[in-house]
Amino acid sequence: MTATTIPVVQNTEPFLTLLRARSQFYAEAGKFQQAQFVLTVCLPFIAGLVGVYFDTFRPFAAAVTLIITVVDTTFIDREFRHRLKVAARVCERFDCDLYGLPWKMLVAGKPVDFEDISKAAQNWKRGDGKLVDWYPKAVDRAPLEFARFVCQRANLWYDSTLRRGYARSLFIGAWLALAILAVMALARGLDLLNFFMSIAPAAPMMVWAIREGLRQNDAATANDTLKGEVETAIKTYISGALDAGAATQLARDIQDGIFLRRIGTTPLLIPQLYHWRRSSMEGQMNDGADALLKRAGF
Repeated sequence: MTATTIPVVQNTEPFLTLLRARSQFYAEAGKFQQAQFVLTVCLPFIAGLVGVYFDTFRPFAAAVTLIITVVDTTFIDREFRHRLKVAARVCERFDCDLYGLPWKMLVAGKPVDFEDISKAAQNWKRGDGKLVDWYPKAVDRAPLEFARFVCQRANLWYDSTLRRGYARSLFIGAWLALAILAVMALARGLDLLNFFMSIAPAAPMMVWAIREGLRQNDAATANDTLKGEVETAIKTYISGALDAGAATQLARDIQDGIFLRRIGTTPLLIPQLYHWRRSSMEGQMNDGADALLKRAGF
C-alpha cells in the first residue's frame, strides 16, 4: 500500500491559501460575534450596573435592551451566519481536495469562487503558524483510505473538546454576572420592584450565554455522533471488511455529515480559544492519531 501524502500536501501553497481564506472568513464572522457580544451582553450589563445607583436610568436601560435585541436579530446575526456558511464551504473545499473526495453539489452547493478565496487569503495577516500541520502528521504511515478516517476523527474530537469547555465557561459567566447584579441591588436595600428592574438588564446576558452554551453542547453532541460513525468505519477497515472503494464512499458520506454540521448547526467558537489551547490539544490529537495507526498496524 502507498502511504498518504496528506501531511506534506496540506502545507503546500494551494491548501494554505484555502486555510488562510477559511481563517479570514471566520475572523470576519468573529467580528460580528464580538459586536453581538458587546451590544447584547456588555452594554445591557453596564446599564444594569448604572441603574442600580441611578433610579432614573433604569427605564432607559430597559429601552436600550429592547432596541439592541431588534438590531441583533435583523442585521448582526444575519451577517454573522452568512460568513459562517462561506467559511464552511471553504473548509469543505480544503477537505475534499486534501482527501481526494468529489465535491457534492447537492450537499454543499456551489463552491466559493476562487476570486473570493484569493481576496480573503490576502486579507489574512496573522501568518501561517497556526495553519501548518492542520491534520496529524502521523497519518503519513497509512494509506489514504485509512488516513481520511483518522483525520476526520481528529477534526471532530478537537472541535467537540473546545466546544464543551467553552460551554462550561459561558454558563458559569452568565450566572456570575447575574449574581453580581443581585448582590449589588440587595446591598442597596432596594424594594422588590426596583430590585427586579436592576437585575433585568442581565437578562440578555443570561439568554445569550445560555443559548450559546446549549448550542455549543448540541454541536459537540452532533460531533460525537459523527465521531462514532468514523470509529465504526475505522474498526471495519482494520477488520479487513472494508475495501478501498467502500472506504472512499463511506468517507464521502461522513464528510457530508461534517459539512452539514458546519453549515447548519455549529455556532462559532471564540477565535482565541484555538490560540489558547492549540499547543496542548495538538499534542493530544497527534497522540490519538498515532494510537489508531498502531492499532491498524501502521
